[in-house]
Amino acid sequence: MPGPDVLEQLIGPEWRGVPFPMTALDNSGGADLVEHKRPDQDGYHVESTGANNLVITATIPFRNNIRPAASEKWLGRTPYPELFRAFLAACVDTTTGPLMHPELGQLEVKCRNYHWRYDPNRRDGCDFDVEWVRTVDDGDFLGAISEPSPVATAIALATQLDEQVVELFPPPPELAEDPVSFSEMMRSLQAIPDTATLLSKQIGGIFHRVAAKLDRLEDAMARFNATRWWPIVDGMEHLRAAVFDLQRKFAVDHKAIREYQVRIPSTMAVLAQLLNNKIDDMIRLNRDKLEKPVIPAGARVKYYLVAA
Repeated sequence: MPGPDVLEQLIGPEWRGVPFPMTALDNSGGADLVEHKRPDQDGYHVESTGANNLVITATIPFRNNIRPAASEKWLGRTPYPELFRAFLAACVDTTTGPLMHPELGQLEVKCRNYHWRYDPNRRDGCDFDVEWVRTVDDGDFLGAISEPSPVATAIALATQLDEQVVELFPPPPELAEDPVSFSEMMRSLQAIPDTATLLSKQIGGIFHRVAAKLDRLEDAMARFNATRWWPIVDGMEHLRAAVFDLQRKFAVDHKAIREYQVRIPSTMAVLAQLLNNKIDDMIRLNRDKLEKPVIPAGARVKYYLVAA
């Protein structure tokens, strides 16, 4: 026996304010990975340079013999040619535009590819395929590259220090006390499941562990030639400074987190708009609520308290 139609409760899609029907919506994302391989070594280290942009593709029937779903907003408008021509004009525009995603809410995207086809055996319109790519606007992008991620900077410094430390002979026994490498410790920041945990005491424990291992390495370096091994000493100081900057940043960026009791069944995108939060933040704060497309009434969701 089929279950309830939960998809009917999602937001109606729109592209640059043009509502449209669809028969398929595909979404793909992932991470950009760099593989570090060495000759005669089995296995290799995989480094993440960040997340790839979300890619969204849709199949749209601009056909006059269909009817809108309950959430779709094109009731009273003709799919072909009215909606088709407005949608095509929106795709021809090469600038960034708003896409109302049924699950994620409004996203800033660019249209990368589109094509449509006419079937001579079907005389009621055409079928349209489109591909969007989520984008970082130029201003945000310039800001992002002028201020590198402090976590990425710390990971890079930790990785460099690990590569230098393995050259020490004999291996310092002080480091055997904690066999986890500096880079593994710093990458554990990326493995923390949600922002609420990231801003908790757990992150302080990571910083303390890195600082303690740096102190042990500093004690060990007293037995080695400081002139020969100056890159390690320099790397230690750079990593220590990066960890201090991270501690200060997370203290400054800390936002008050509150809970909201859902009154009526709602999608995460609807709740984000209601609570004046970004959908990305809501997803990170409420990963345990993402199993179903609609959050039931009575459930409690976390959100950032926004200053009035």
